[in-house]
Amino acid sequence: MHKIKSLLTLFFLSGILFSLSSQIYNLDNVPYDNLKNRYDFVSNPDDIISVSAEQQLNNMITIVEDSVSAEIAVVLLKSIGSVDIDDFGTALFTKWGIGKKSRDNGLLFLLIEDQRQMIFRTGYGLEGVLPDIILSRIIRDNIAPLMRQGDYDQAILHGIGAACGYLLNPDTVGEIMEQEQSEQQNEIMGLIIFFAIISLLVLLCFWYSFSSKMKMWKTNPDKYNSLNSMRTAVIVCTVLFPLCMVIFAIFYFFKLKKLRNTPINCPRCNQLMVKQSEAEEDAYLTEIEKKEERIKSVDYDVWHCNRCKHNEIFAYDNPRSKYTTCPNCRAKTYFFERDNIIQNASTHRQGKGEKIYKCINCQTRKVIPYIIPIIVLTSTSGGRSSRGGGFGGGGFGGGRTGGGGARGGW
Repeated sequence: MHKIKSLLTLFFLSGILFSLSSQIYNLDNVPYDNLKNRYDFVSNPDDIISVSAEQQLNNMITIVEDSVSAEIAVVLLKSIGSVDIDDFGTALFTKWGIGKKSRDNGLLFLLIEDQRQMIFRTGYGLEGVLPDIILSRIIRDNIAPLMRQGDYDQAILHGIGAACGYLLNPDTVGEIMEQEQSEQQNEIMGLIIFFAIISLLVLLCFWYSFSSKMKMWKTNPDKYNSLNSMRTAVIVCTVLFPLCMVIFAIFYFFKLKKLRNTPINCPRCNQLMVKQSEAEEDAYLTEIEKKEERIKSVDYDVWHCNRCKHNEIFAYDNPRSKYTTCPNCRAKTYFFERDNIIQNASTHRQGKGEKIYKCINCQTRKVIPYIIPIIVLTSTSGGRSSRGGGFGGGGFGGGRTGGGGARGGW
């Protein structure tokens, strides 16, 4: 009997400890220690840092408040569930009113252990003294490395100490900002150089392809059709890499036009032939060729020799046309007409459909059946965060925040 009571007591105590260790905090149950003790600026209910480190933080924050009147709150929690730390931090800052009401000079540091995330949140009045870039630097250089080593005490002390140092000596912020701007300028210059190198490589690839196609084909129509296949790629890359591609694009389109319009010699009498106009060339085209021109799947050029009356007809495919070559009449008048669903798929059976193709020249119609896979249902779950607001007052001075600050992890 005594053993049973001992076991029950053990289970009871374990349950209590488990519930305490797994507590999820919300805006209403985060310990607001400053409300009871104006010199207590650290909320550390889960003992994430030691009592000694907590006392050191309170001492340095007191010095800052006495010197420059800025108010700092440090909140270290195990978990806030699935709520986003940014939303939680802004709402907590607003609820507690960190910072003097007339100056909005509050600073909140919030760390959530199970999310492995931390944020700084500044009041309106500190955004110039502690800009986001400085706070990001503190998280990156002062806090995160020590957090990854498991030294939470020194991580928080170093981070808050750095923030306090900037508040006590704001001139150093200007120096850091200049350094950061210099680093950003170097990064931008590096990106520009990288972009220029990529642009040059793209240009060289296009030039190589252009030269190869010009050498590969002998006649102007063959050269044109080969080069015309590059048209879309040239346009896209000119938009993406205008620095190097604009001149090439101008040359490319000039060359295409020249290949279509440069007079050719008659293969019979060697005299220069004359290119017929759009109205004149219909007299030399077949009905199929006229139909292809009408739907713009193929463009035809007709060259006429006035001396021996010989004609040369060249076909130029439109690579952007929806029409393809018909398997029956070989005209480029074949297209995808529609997708017909015969039976919709469900969670317990496959569906059926058919793709219908048609030729507008010979009226050939082809139906290709296909299977629609069974619908597989998947369940997703996730939390949604909500932004707090509208809370007021507290042990602090009633300061406000515009959401400035920084976020980082470890």
